[in-house]
Amino acid sequence: MNSGQVVAVWSAAGSVGRTSIAASLACELAKFGKSVLVIDADVYAPSLAQHFGFDQHYSGISVAIRLIDQERLTDEAFDQLLLEYQIAKHELKILAGLTMTNRWPEIGFEKIRQLLDYASTRFDFVFVDVASNIETGVVDARLLSERNSTTIGALSCANKIVAITTADSIGLNRFVWSMHALRELKLDENVLTLVNRFAQAGRRQTSEVAASLRQFAEVEIAGFVDEDATLFGRATTEGVPAILVGRNSSAKQALSQFALSRLLELPATSRRRLAKLG
Repeated sequence: MNSGQVVAVWSAAGSVGRTSIAASLACELAKFGKSVLVIDADVYAPSLAQHFGFDQHYSGISVAIRLIDQERLTDEAFDQLLLEYQIAKHELKILAGLTMTNRWPEIGFEKIRQLLDYASTRFDFVFVDVASNIETGVVDARLLSERNSTTIGALSCANKIVAITTADSIGLNRFVWSMHALRELKLDENVLTLVNRFAQAGRRQTSEVAASLRQFAEVEIAGFVDEDATLFGRATTEGVPAILVGRNSSAKQALSQFALSRLLELPATSRRRLAKLG
């Protein structure tokens, strides 16, 4: 019986900071004592391990899927596949993604669902970083495998989908079209829209972006993360999730607020108390 929540982190195409945000949100929940696993299920450009400072030298997800196929996946065997990342007195676990993207047929719709179902019995939160592409019917003629089935499978069994966009015209246009494609999949999951790299231009622009997404994508914005090139640049250089970079930042505050209010669903009084302790 599932006990944990599966949170899929997804975006339209383009460099919107999806993986960086997935890493930061996972760290924030781990800081507050939740058991957290992060899975790299991006079958186009896996990079999650590098965001935590690890080399992408082996594919934990491939081995896990193979063990599922062989009906040999035990808790002990699974634990041996996970990378450990320390956060002060806490830690989170990482299941590294593919080392070569031409190995994408190893995963697929049913297998990623089985993996996430299993992982959700072991952890309070399972974050899964997925690729942008969700078109159906994209089939490899030689293997007769659907290219985007892993992403669709992960989205289909998520309790929540964090859908990330930027606020520029190109990013919003891509997001609107991708949200229509996501809606066509007829998923029942709770979609939380997060606007990343938002230039601090005042309430008017905030209202305009919110109105545009409400009208054209039929979504409400769950949060804004301010533009902070220095913060995210340091995170990339140092191999540390942005939320752990040692500098004050409104972007870090926004990510923390989003994690506590939208993922943990804590009331405001509890969030203020935890923020002081954190």
